[in-house]
Amino acid sequence: MENNSADRRIRLFIEKDFQVSFLVYSVGIALVVAGIYFASNYYFIDKFVERGASLGLPAGHVYFKFIEEQKSMMTNIYAITTILSTAFILFFGLHLSNRVAGPIHKLREHLSALTAGKYREKIQFRKKDYFSGLADDINTYVESRKK
Repeated sequence: MENNSADRRIRLFIEKDFQVSFLVYSVGIALVVAGIYFASNYYFIDKFVERGASLGLPAGHVYFKFIEEQKSMMTNIYAITTILSTAFILFFGLHLSNRVAGPIHKLREHLSALTAGKYREKIQFRKKDYFSGLADDINTYVESRKK
Protein backbone atom coordinates (compact mmCIF):
# COMPACT_ATOMS: atom_id res chain seq x y z
CA MET A 1 0.00 0.00 0.00
CA GLU A 2 1.30 3.45 -0.87
CA ASN A 3 1.66 6.02 1.85
CA ASN A 4 1.57 9.27 -0.07
CA SER A 5 0.67 12.58 1.53
CA ALA A 6 -2.96 12.36 0.37
CA ASP A 7 -3.36 9.09 2.30
CA ARG A 8 -1.83 10.61 5.42
CA ARG A 9 -4.09 13.64 5.65
CA ILE A 10 -6.10 13.98 8.81
CA ARG A 11 -9.77 13.25 8.37
CA LEU A 12 -12.16 14.43 11.02
CA PHE A 13 -14.68 11.66 10.35
CA ILE A 14 -13.51 8.29 9.04
CA GLU A 15 -16.73 6.29 9.50
CA LYS A 16 -19.15 9.20 9.79
CA ASP A 17 -22.32 7.28 10.76
CA PHE A 18 -20.57 5.48 13.61
CA GLN A 19 -18.68 8.52 14.82
CA VAL A 20 -21.64 10.90 14.75
CA SER A 21 -23.77 8.33 16.57
CA PHE A 22 -21.01 7.79 19.15
CA LEU A 23 -20.69 11.53 19.75
CA VAL A 24 -24.45 12.07 19.96
CA TYR A 25 -24.80 9.32 22.56
CA SER A 26 -21.81 10.62 24.53
CA VAL A 27 -23.04 14.21 24.58
CA GLY A 28 -26.58 13.03 25.30
CA ILE A 29 -25.41 11.14 28.35
CA ALA A 30 -23.42 14.17 29.52
CA LEU A 31 -26.44 16.44 29.11
CA VAL A 32 -28.69 14.03 31.01
CA VAL A 33 -26.18 13.95 33.86
CA ALA A 34 -25.93 17.75 33.80
CA GLY A 35 -29.74 17.95 33.86
CA ILE A 36 -29.80 15.73 36.92
CA TYR A 37 -27.30 18.05 38.63
CA PHE A 38 -29.38 21.11 37.70
CA ALA A 39 -32.57 19.48 38.97
CA SER A 40 -30.97 18.32 42.22
CA ASN A 41 -29.59 21.82 42.80
CA TYR A 42 -33.05 23.36 42.35
CA TYR A 43 -34.57 20.73 44.63
CA PHE A 44 -31.93 21.40 47.26
CA ILE A 45 -32.45 25.18 47.09
CA ASP A 46 -36.24 24.80 47.20
CA LYS A 47 -35.91 22.80 50.41
CA PHE A 48 -34.01 25.72 51.99
CA VAL A 49 -36.68 28.16 50.80
CA GLU A 50 -39.41 25.93 52.28
CA ARG A 51 -37.49 25.72 55.54
CA GLY A 52 -37.18 29.52 55.73
CA ALA A 53 -40.90 29.93 55.01
CA SER A 54 -41.80 27.32 57.66
CA LEU A 55 -39.79 29.35 60.19
CA GLY A 56 -41.92 32.39 59.37
CA LEU A 57 -39.18 34.48 57.79
CA PRO A 58 -40.55 37.37 55.69
CA ALA A 59 -40.10 37.20 51.91
CA GLY A 60 -37.45 39.96 51.80
CA HIS A 61 -35.38 38.46 54.62
CA VAL A 62 -31.60 38.29 54.11
CA TYR A 63 -31.86 34.48 54.32
CA PHE A 64 -33.94 34.33 51.14
CA LYS A 65 -31.63 36.78 49.37
CA PHE A 66 -28.67 34.60 50.31
CA ILE A 67 -30.44 31.48 49.05
CA GLU A 68 -31.28 33.23 45.76
CA GLU A 69 -27.62 34.29 45.35
CA GLN A 70 -26.50 30.72 45.96
CA LYS A 71 -29.03 29.43 43.44
CA SER A 72 -27.82 31.90 40.82
CA MET A 73 -24.16 31.13 41.49
CA MET A 74 -24.69 27.37 41.35
CA THR A 75 -26.71 27.67 38.14
CA ASN A 76 -23.85 29.62 36.54
CA ILE A 77 -21.29 27.09 37.76
CA TYR A 78 -23.35 24.18 36.41
CA ALA A 79 -23.88 25.94 33.08
CA ILE A 80 -20.15 26.63 32.66
CA THR A 81 -19.14 23.11 33.68
CA THR A 82 -21.77 21.66 31.33
CA ILE A 83 -20.38 23.66 28.41
CA LEU A 84 -16.78 22.73 29.25
CA SER A 85 -17.67 19.07 29.81
CA THR A 86 -19.55 18.91 26.51
CA ALA A 87 -16.59 20.43 24.65
CA PHE A 88 -14.24 17.99 26.39
CA ILE A 89 -16.47 15.04 25.51
CA LEU A 90 -16.74 16.16 21.87
CA PHE A 91 -12.99 16.60 21.49
CA PHE A 92 -11.91 13.39 23.17
CA GLY A 93 -14.93 11.46 21.87
CA LEU A 94 -13.94 12.33 18.32
CA HIS A 95 -10.36 11.30 19.05
CA LEU A 96 -11.47 8.00 20.58
CA SER A 97 -13.95 7.29 17.78
CA ASN A 98 -11.16 7.87 15.24
CA ARG A 99 -9.01 5.30 17.03
CA VAL A 100 -11.86 2.80 16.70
CA ALA A 101 -13.22 3.76 13.28
CA GLY A 102 -9.81 4.10 11.61
CA PRO A 103 -8.87 0.42 11.90
CA ILE A 104 -12.35 -0.70 10.88
CA HIS A 105 -12.26 1.56 7.82
CA LYS A 106 -8.78 0.38 6.86
CA LEU A 107 -9.81 -3.25 7.36
CA ARG A 108 -12.88 -2.83 5.15
CA GLU A 109 -10.76 -1.32 2.37
CA HIS A 110 -8.18 -4.09 2.70
CA LEU A 111 -10.79 -6.84 2.59
CA SER A 112 -12.51 -5.23 -0.41
CA ALA A 113 -9.21 -5.19 -2.27
CA LEU A 114 -8.53 -8.82 -1.37
CA THR A 115 -12.04 -9.80 -2.48
CA ALA A 116 -11.41 -8.08 -5.81
CA GLY A 117 -8.24 -10.15 -6.19
CA LYS A 118 -5.86 -7.30 -5.53
CA TYR A 119 -3.25 -8.42 -3.05
CA ARG A 120 -1.97 -5.63 -0.90
CA GLU A 121 0.86 -5.37 1.53
CA LYS A 122 0.15 -6.47 5.04
CA ILE A 123 -2.40 -4.33 6.79
CA GLN A 124 -1.09 -2.09 9.55
CA PHE A 125 -2.95 0.21 11.89
CA ARG A 126 -1.64 3.39 13.47
CA LYS A 127 0.34 2.90 16.68
CA LYS A 128 -2.39 4.10 19.05
CA ASP A 129 -5.33 2.54 17.19
CA TYR A 130 -7.44 -0.07 18.86
CA PHE A 131 -7.70 -3.65 17.54
CA SER A 132 -4.03 -3.91 16.53
CA GLY A 133 -4.23 -7.68 17.06
CA LEU A 134 -6.93 -7.87 14.41
CA ALA A 135 -4.47 -6.63 11.76
CA ASP A 136 -2.06 -9.40 12.75
CA ASP A 137 -4.85 -11.99 12.53
CA ILE A 138 -5.92 -10.80 9.07
CA ASN A 139 -2.31 -10.80 7.85
CA THR A 140 -1.79 -14.34 9.15
CA TYR A 141 -5.00 -15.49 7.47
CA VAL A 142 -4.08 -13.87 4.13
CA GLU A 143 -0.62 -15.45 4.25
CA SER A 144 -2.14 -18.87 4.95
CA ARG A 145 -4.51 -18.53 1.96
CA LYS A 146 -1.66 -17.71 -0.42
CA LYS A 147 -0.06 -21.15 0.11
